[in-house]
This record gives sequence, structure tokens and C-alpha cells, in this order.
Amino acid sequence: MNILRKKLNSGVVIFDGAMGTELYKRNFFVNNSYEQLNLTRPAVITEIHKAYLSAGAEVLTANTFNANARNLRRYGIAGDLEAINRAGVSLAREAAGGKALVAGSVGPVGEPESDGDTRTRSDIISEQLKGLVEADFVIFESMRPFEDLQGVLEAV
Repeated sequence: MNILRKKLNSGVVIFDGAMGTELYKRNFFVNNSYEQLNLTRPAVITEIHKAYLSAGAEVLTANTFNANARNLRRYGIAGDLEAINRAGVSLAREAAGGKALVAGSVGPVGEPESDGDTRTRSDIISEQLKGLVEADFVIFESMRPFEDLQGVLEAV
């Protein structure tokens, strides 16, 4: 039986809170890629994870919500996709120090740009998942369009 299932079967599991809200409170605004901070400001990300752990979180969620090629492309950093996702998991794992599980986070794929990108949602999600392989599990968050959900099922 896996660790998450065991925890869920024994009662309530406490997850951390919103990474984006905490970054905004630290004066990182939405014109920045919060996920790029895994590479450029790792100490800030680790500090937030440690604060959630101290508050009682049993699961730390990697800072990877928008770290797919389509979303990262808006900031000109799609080439760093795998490094950003791997760093997100690594920072959460480091902060957890064996005291919490680490979840990879996959958010909405976003709409295609008008530049001829023909990749499917499934391909985009699969590409992000490759960078999250070291997480204990992956959560899919805020998937509103049915196409995103269908892409998740195909990718997994």
C-alpha cells in the first residue's frame, strides 16, 4: 500500500497552502513566473515550504502549478520546463526533510497561442509529468476545461 493511501485511510491529511499567495505577499507579482523562482530564488521557495511544514502540513506541494511549456512560453522560458519542475520537487523534498510527502502540481494547460503550436493537451501534460517523477504523487489542480481533464487521462 502506498504512503499516501495509508495516510488517507488513517484519517485527515493536512496539505500546505497556496504558494502563489505566499509569493505575492513577498512582493513577487503576477508579471513574474512563480515557477521560475525554483531556479532563480530557491531560498524563497524553500522558506515557504518550511513555514507550511512548521504549521503542520503533511504534504508539501511543489511550486510547479503553471510549469508546462505553454504557460512558461509566455515568459520565454519553456526551454527550462524540465529543470523548473525537477527543482520544484527537489526544493519541496529538501524542505520536507522526510517529515512530509511531496506532491507535484499540474495546473491548467492554457489556450494555444496563435503561433501554430499544434501539440495536444495530453502531450503538454506528459512533458510536464516527466519533470515531476521524483514527487511522491501528482495532483491536478484547477482543471476547468473538459479538454484539460481529457488530456490528463490520456497523459497518465
